[in-house]
Amino acid sequence: PIEVAEFLIEGTAKAVNQAKGRNWLPIIVKQTGEDQYQVIGNAFTYAVAEQAGLEKVWCIIADDSPITRNI
Repeated sequence: PIEVAEFLIEGTAKAVNQAKGRNWLPIIVKQTGEDQYQVIGNAFTYAVAEQAGLEKVWCIIADDSPITRNI
């Protein structure tokens, strides 16, 4: 969950849809199971993608090292 005004998510989702569904800022995820991921960075981008109805988004899969967890 993120704390941001809903109109920002809706407005940005509209812009993403106008850009043919391209999310230029990747979502940082960690793998929690087979084909299961948890958002650990750029939650705003995830919320926008969800609002825009995107089925695919650009992601970076982070490893589970202590250094990554602290970033």
